[in-house]
This record gives sequence, C-alpha cells and structure tokens, in this order.
Amino acid sequence: MCAWNRRSDMAIPGTSRNRIRQWCSIEDGGSHASMRRHYQRHGEPYERPLQDAMLDLTISPLTSEQWPALADLFGKAGASNGCWCMYWRIGPRYRDRPREDNKHDLKRLAASGQPPGLLAFHGDLAVGWCELAPRTDLRWLAHTRYLQPVDALPVWSIPCFYVRRTHRRQGVMGALIEAAVAVAASAGAPALEAYPVDTTMPAHTHNLFPGVASTFAQHGFQVVARRKPDRPVMRRGIGASA
Repeated sequence: MCAWNRRSDMAIPGTSRNRIRQWCSIEDGGSHASMRRHYQRHGEPYERPLQDAMLDLTISPLTSEQWPALADLFGKAGASNGCWCMYWRIGPRYRDRPREDNKHDLKRLAASGQPPGLLAFHGDLAVGWCELAPRTDLRWLAHTRYLQPVDALPVWSIPCFYVRRTHRRQGVMGALIEAAVAVAASAGAPALEAYPVDTTMPAHTHNLFPGVASTFAQHGFQVVARRKPDRPVMRRGIGASA
C-alpha cells in the first residue's frame, strides 16, 4: 500500500522535506504576516489558517483495501446528498439514480487499479478525502462553462474534498493537496489543476467542497483562468517545464 506520512514524507515520491516543513509551519502558526505579503505581491488571496495543531496524517490512495474506511467517512449521505464523488464524472445525473448506484461506481473505481482519489488517516480513522484523476476522466468539468479546459495540456485534476467534521481546520486539506501533487508527478502529469472557491470575492458560493483558493495558493498553485469571479482555475506545474 502506498502511503505518505505528513511528518516524514515517505513512500509517495516527489515531496521534499523542506517543502513539508514550510507548509506545516504556515498551517500551524508560522509567520502569517510575511505569507500574506508574499501572496499579495503575487496577486493571490491569503487567509490565515484557523487550525491550532498539526495532526499526524497518513495519506493513502483509495483501493479496495481502504474502501470500508472511505464508506465510514462518507456515511449514509455518501459525503453530500448521495453523490459518492460521482458529480465530476457523470454530472447532475448522480441525483437521478439510486444512491447505491453512485456508491457502487466509486467502489468499482477503487478496485480498478487506478485509485480515484486519496484518503487521509489520523491513526486508523479516515478523516479526509480528495478526488484525484486525469482531467479527461472527469468529463463534467468540460460541461461546466467556467471550468472548460484552459489549453491542451494533459493535466490531472483535484476537484473535490471531504473532511470529517471533527477534523476540519486542522490541515487535512493541505496534506491531501501535497500528497496529490506527489502522486500526479509520479504518474507523469505535467501539472495539477484545481477549481477552488475564492472566498475573498463578494457573494461567493458557500459550497466549499472544491477547496479554498487561498489554501491552494499556499501550496504553490497559481490562477491560470478566471471565468467566474469566485471560481478560478488554479494550476501547479509539476512536470519538466514547471
């Protein structure tokens, strides 16, 4: 099982210890004033993280072995309204069919040999999830006007998160982002793309399942397109041209 410990950055390649120390210090009360100045100079929003402590987290790809942990994390609601992280694959149609069908399809993907995302564990408890796949596998992105492809680059995408309520604002999303970068890099992706919510924009959506733009900015992502004020397309280069 491929796993990555947040403190030791073992097993998933491409994650430098210096980088890990940097983003852990940001999330755990480092020099927020200097980080704010840095991102303002580069035109990116910055929000001071609210978490007070860093968790020991292990990140693992979702396979059949981890399925019971994912099912426990998502609960009876399937994370959100019975979606089971099918929205970006089949669009609103996920609402028109039995929730068990969505659950079955995600379980099938977990057993397919190409894990559909990553799980964050605190001890034996799954506390966070992110969907991670080549953008071409997430067909509904191209159906969303403000998220259509920026160019022909064969990027990977990290479009959605779910964090256990008891573990929110404790750096789980940041740990998943860094692990996703490493996994995408090891798969040969030239860049990792995200579609977060820019919470600095007036009247932004309060559906934060796509993540928050300032968190992605802290992890080296830059805005490459903005067709809707509160929904930038952000990208971090990880290939040879990065």
